Formats: sequence, C-alpha cells, structure tokens
Amino acid sequence: MTQLQDAAQAIRAGDKNLGKKLLVELLNEDPTNDMAWVWMSAVVGTDKMRRECLEEALRHNPHNQTAQKGLKKLQQSSQTATF
Repeated sequence: MTQLQDAAQAIRAGDKNLGKKLLVELLNEDPTNDMAWVWMSAVVGTDKMRRECLEEALRHNPHNQTAQKGLKKLQQSSQTATF
C-alpha cells in the first residue's frame, strides 16, 4: 500500500491524527500531490483550511473532480451560513 492509501485508510477508520501525520510526511516529500491535498482537507480544523487545501489540490491538478466538488460544497455551505 502507498502512503496515501495508508492515510486514507486511517482517516476512514476514524484515526484522523494518524492520517494527518502520514499526509504531512507525504506532502513534505511531494507537495504537488493533489489527492494528498484533497485528503488533507478532510482532517484540518476549519473551513478556511479546508478551502486552502482544496485550492492547492486544484492548483496542481485543475481537473481533480473531488477537489472541485469539495470546494463547491464549501462555497454553498458558507453562503447558506450567512443567511
């Protein structure tokens, strides 16, 4: 299994701390890994940080549909929160 798969598996199992640790290590080695940025958006603490992770993923791969959907979802939830 790759480090990204290990991180995703840990996050799915509820161990966000381990997932985040693995993602940080992976992104230190390869900061252009768009899927690592997408997974990182699942373990950070705020919507602002989630948005930054998803935008970073799209910077490296503008066609990443998961990042596009996540960003759209964040924008929708922030719009409804203001009303």
